[in-house]
Formats: sequence, structure tokens, C-alpha cells
Amino acid sequence: MRDMWLLNIIIVTFLWASVLLISEVLRLPSPVFVFFRLVFSLFIVLPLAIKAGLKKPDFRSFTSGFLLALNWIFLFMAVKRIGASTADLLYYTAPVISLILERFLGNPIPVWSWISAIVSFSGVAMIYSFSSSEIAGMSFALIAGFFYGSVVVLGKHTSIRVHPFVFTFYQMISASLLTLFFAFPYFKPLTSKELILLAIAGILNTGIALLLWWATLKTVNLRIASVLTYLDPVFAMILSTLFLNFKPSVWNIIGGTLIISGGAFAVWKEMSASESGDNGKAGKRKNNNGY
Repeated sequence: MRDMWLLNIIIVTFLWASVLLISEVLRLPSPVFVFFRLVFSLFIVLPLAIKAGLKKPDFRSFTSGFLLALNWIFLFMAVKRIGASTADLLYYTAPVISLILERFLGNPIPVWSWISAIVSFSGVAMIYSFSSSEIAGMSFALIAGFFYGSVVVLGKHTSIRVHPFVFTFYQMISASLLTLFFAFPYFKPLTSKELILLAIAGILNTGIALLLWWATLKTVNLRIASVLTYLDPVFAMILSTLFLNFKPSVWNIIGGTLIISGGAFAVWKEMSASESGDNGKAGKRKNNNGY
């Protein structure tokens, strides 16, 4: 199965992109969609966590879960307002945002990081300036990117000694609890169609996608896998064009290309620096939680 890693990454990024389209089709309030996505994902994550050996929860998994919940809530709020494609493009500023957060934590930022930031936010400026999408929706996508960037920074600066399945299980539980608080006022009876699509979003697009991601990290370099996840906004644009009659403007395409290029470059350089700092201990990094 080692030679299947590229196909696995393509499937994973396709699943991550298509969950945005499910959200756009359902048009449910964002907290409700996120809550049921998390609950259904536990059908996959819980058995894996039990098999890995459930331990006492770590407060960092709960903190990460809260940030993850806010990240998804704002992302799907953006999808509802500006569509899956534009929201996903702006959301993928997260790696660059995480680098900026590092600077605020007092860590030195290399020149290449600033280059990535300038390239990515030039793309953001183009979409903001020339896109017909509303400002609020685009801002929600950037806020979602900020929260996901915070998840990345938290994971980088904490030493997590638990299995990634166990960590993710507690992360999902805490995210569900926070999301329930926001979703409760919007709860109403769901149709069979809504329940089926929510189950697909949770079990297939989240749980099984995570399982494939972790399996892939056992056979391929994390740096390569992380950069290839930038197929996600590409798939989102293609699927939106094919199924939702989305017509990307020239500025969307140019701005999106700049965002993807800047973010992918940031991920590549960051992983390269990390691997160099490990002095050949790259084998340990392959088992990190890519989620």
C-alpha cells in the first residue's frame, strides 16, 4: 500500500473540499452543521481511540478542540455567505497566519516567512478588492483561518504524549460541547435527507478522511503530504463550478493562486526547517497527528 500514498492524499483533499459543498447544499446554521459533523465523526474516531488506549484527557486537547470548533463554525458561516470556493481559498491563509502568530509569541520569523505572508495576503487583497462576495463572509473565512492557525501553533508548542487517535477523540468531544452551546438555539427536527448528508459529512468526509490521512503519514514525508493538501481549495473550486454553478472571476483565480502559492511555500519551508532541526530523526515526525 506504500505506493498508494498519492491517491490517498487526493481522496482526502477531495473529501475535505466536498464537505464544504454539503454545507452549502444543506444551508443549516453553521453551529448545527458543525455539531452533527463532529458527533457523526465519533463513530470512526471513538473505536480507533479505544483501540489505541484511552487515557486521562489532556487539557491541551480540550483547548485545541475549542479552537477547532470556532474555526469550523466561522468557516461554514463563510460558506453560507460567499460559497465554498471563495471561503476555502481565504481559509487557506491559515499556515501564513500561524507564522505571524509565532512572531507575536516572540519567536524569530525568517525572511521566507514574510515572503509567504506578502504573497498570500496580496491574494486576499485582490479577492477583497475585486470580488463580488460580501465583506462579512470573506472576513468570517479569514477568522476561521486565524483559529486554525492557532490550532497549529498550539500543537507546535505543546509536547503531546498521547496517541493521535486519543488526542483527536478528546479534541472532538470538547469541540462538540462548545458547538452544542452555540447550536442549541437553532435546533429543529431534521429531515431524512439532512440526516443522511450530515452522516456523510461526519463519517466519510471527517472520520474516514482522517483515517486515510493518518495511514498516509506512515508511508510518506509529512512535508510533501502537507503541501499536497493545497489541492483542497482547487477541488472546492472545481466542484463548485460543476455542481453549484459557481463562476470564478479572473481576480478569484489570480488571488486564489497567490494564497495557495504563499501557503504551500510556507508549509514546505517550515517542514524543511523542522526536519533539519531533527538531525535525522524524521522518522518520529511521521507519526505526528496531521489533522
